[in-house]
Amino acid sequence: MIDLHTHFLWDWDDGPDDLYQTRAMCRIAEKDGTTAICLTPHIFRMTRHKDDLDVLRRRMFEFDAEMRAAGIGLEFHYGAEVFVHADVARAIGRYRFTVDQTSYVFIEFAAEGVPVGAANMLAQLMSKGFVPVISHPERNRGFAARPELLKKLIFMGGEFAQWKEWSHEESLEWHALGHKTHRDVQRWVRDLNALYRREPALHELDFDPAGFEWVDFNDVDHSVVSYLRKGRSRPDLVLVVCNFTPVAHGDYRVGVPAGGRWVELLNSDAAEYGGTGLGNLGAVEAAAEPLHGRSHSLRLTLPPLGVLVFKREM
Repeated sequence: MIDLHTHFLWDWDDGPDDLYQTRAMCRIAEKDGTTAICLTPHIFRMTRHKDDLDVLRRRMFEFDAEMRAAGIGLEFHYGAEVFVHADVARAIGRYRFTVDQTSYVFIEFAAEGVPVGAANMLAQLMSKGFVPVISHPERNRGFAARPELLKKLIFMGGEFAQWKEWSHEESLEWHALGHKTHRDVQRWVRDLNALYRREPALHELDFDPAGFEWVDFNDVDHSVVSYLRKGRSRPDLVLVVCNFTPVAHGDYRVGVPAGGRWVELLNSDAAEYGGTGLGNLGAVEAAAEPLHGRSHSLRLTLPPLGVLVFKREM
């Protein structure tokens, strides 16, 4: 297990008070099965060290030496949680406090809300080749009030799987659509967006707990999860089943709240999306076999690394 976002550096911002606490925290992490951590102290906000980044870099080397001397077997990587400000792109480019010297960088907003010009600041970062990752959006009052700001984000070009990351300095790699595999991804994104619009269960109660219900999230052996999405009216009910392994599963049972014929609305492994074509022949009849706390169940074929979406035929 890898912990990518930690505040283990002692005597820095909200980290531990001293070296002894840091050692104890590392040992607890190691005991719990963590194999590697990335140190991500806060920078560019009011800290007791006034963001002396040269000092911070020396402290990180000191951290590494102290943990090695203590015999701690964790693998250590280094980065930062960067408080967003007008000159953030230049500052990150100079000090390169990204996650383990990659292009990924944790970006922190103030808890009060999303600052004016945040989109431009993030765009500047991306134009310089960085990939911003917003830290703790659930703590931000702006995102809490308007969660749609975070909904279904996708980089330009991602909708047809262009090879390179998006850059404002050049056009999208439209020539990629000359390859069938890229057209297949584009068709999948198109059909998925159409399904979002068409099915009220997938958008009406997006930000209401009543719009979501787990069916099963305990199948760790197969890495399969299933859940229901709900609309305002009772018939607006959609079942989603996700197989997160490259292994197909036959005769896989999932509980459903009603009998009848459940139509397969979408299958990410369909041949038209570049998949294997493995699926459920368009629909499955629910059996009166209770499962997962529900009166009926479906016997499904789950394609490898696939997402299936079903709706009961009325």
